[in-house]
Amino acid sequence: MRRRWILFVLIGAVGGAIGLYLWLWGGLDAEDVLVSRGSSVAEAPRDGALFHFGNAYLDGRSAWLGDLFARRRDALHTLAIPDEPRIECLVHRAPFTRGPWVEALGEELARHRKETESQCVESSVVFFLKDVAARDVLAYMMTSEFLERIPGEGTLEQESFFVRPWDGGALSEPVPALARHQWITRVRWSCALAKPTAAVYLNAAFRDGDVLGAVYDAWRNIGDSSHASIRLDAGQYAVLPRDGGVLVEVKTFYSGQTIPAGLGGFAASMTKGFYRKLVDLVNSEVRTWKAPPEVIARLKELGHY
Repeated sequence: MRRRWILFVLIGAVGGAIGLYLWLWGGLDAEDVLVSRGSSVAEAPRDGALFHFGNAYLDGRSAWLGDLFARRRDALHTLAIPDEPRIECLVHRAPFTRGPWVEALGEELARHRKETESQCVESSVVFFLKDVAARDVLAYMMTSEFLERIPGEGTLEQESFFVRPWDGGALSEPVPALARHQWITRVRWSCALAKPTAAVYLNAAFRDGDVLGAVYDAWRNIGDSSHASIRLDAGQYAVLPRDGGVLVEVKTFYSGQTIPAGLGGFAASMTKGFYRKLVDLVNSEVRTWKAPPEVIARLKELGHY
């Protein structure tokens, strides 16, 4: 009995130390690394980038992500349909983006690239849904704010703004000029073992052949010094009708809270647990969820319906 008590104390102490470590190392930088150094306009990409930031590193990274996501969409046509969700997770400890722009980065942006990508979690989940239309799956993932309802992942508040003038000025943060198929989301997240985050995201929806896709990328940190700084939070929802159902891939990259040495496996395990719950929630809600009429109208504006 005494040994069991000691074990519980040790586990609690280790958990508390990890939580404290994450809290102390996750603070907001004095400079928001997502802020543009050039144009403040996010143009409709013409070179494969998700969005244009006016920053050599962010623009180069966005082009690299755009190319990767396009290849992932293509791969859905020949990807084996899994019997169970297939989850992959990799914790990067070195820069991984590539392109001729890398060599042209100045010292400051090269440092941002190294710091961001050496603390990054890359993950994906592929799963199959029966008895549902592809457009309804993507509409659900775009507009239902389902991430708020994933259990045991802290508190998340998500609000999307689809049409100008941004719902009567409800979005107080400065926003870029966007193309017709793009919109803005404001997300605030908090959890007991980490500093909270708050950021504005850019989103875009489109059709790529038979694949319906939506991409997002963090645009601005809007928290104060008590918040962690998001350095990279980008992803893609890709949906393809296949074999009487819908094949779905969620692909994400995240760099924000510091991942201490030796805890990469812990971070990967937590991420995989998150995606298992994500798939369960989508599978339980997507067939009965109905987009409100005003959301359908906005999706039509985006060219989705």
